[in-house]
Amino acid sequence: MATPKHLTNEHQRRARSKVSSSSCARNGSLGAKATISKHGFGKFFAAWRKWKLAHPSKPELAIIGILDSLNVTCEREWQLQPSFLTLDFYLPEIRAGIEFHGRIHGQLKQEKREENDAKKHELLVAAGIETLWKLATPTLDCEETNACQRQFARPATKSLIGVTSAALAWPICAARVADA
Repeated sequence: MATPKHLTNEHQRRARSKVSSSSCARNGSLGAKATISKHGFGKFFAAWRKWKLAHPSKPELAIIGILDSLNVTCEREWQLQPSFLTLDFYLPEIRAGIEFHGRIHGQLKQEKREENDAKKHELLVAAGIETLWKLATPTLDCEETNACQRQFARPATKSLIGVTSAALAWPICAARVADA
């Protein structure tokens, strides 16, 4: 039996090209609400996290590449218990993390984003996890990035964190331009 026309890759690509991103966001929101009401937030969170792990952003891919080249073990999208918030990269060997705020963070409502960041910061401090917060901006401001890295690279963890944060400077600055 032949594959129905609406199930072919070509047809799906053409159909997606005619749908606006706001329409996709609205439909995605409706789907998320339906999943949460039917299965609970925990099930929705697990599915979202699984998707995030399978689909890293361009800046996340750059960070993954850097950490791999430095032979640094990391856990991606590490859940900050007891919440449903995650840390982009957790480095368990040194109890440190990297949080990257890319383009998607600018699409969230600022009040909600600030509330989530404050809660995330509180949980990280309580867990004793020092975190390098990287902020992607449309402008190439590597001075800000370098200042953040100098603050993060303390003597106790300098050997790994210093190297890691220095290695993150150029690719993340470059990713700002590519992802903007």
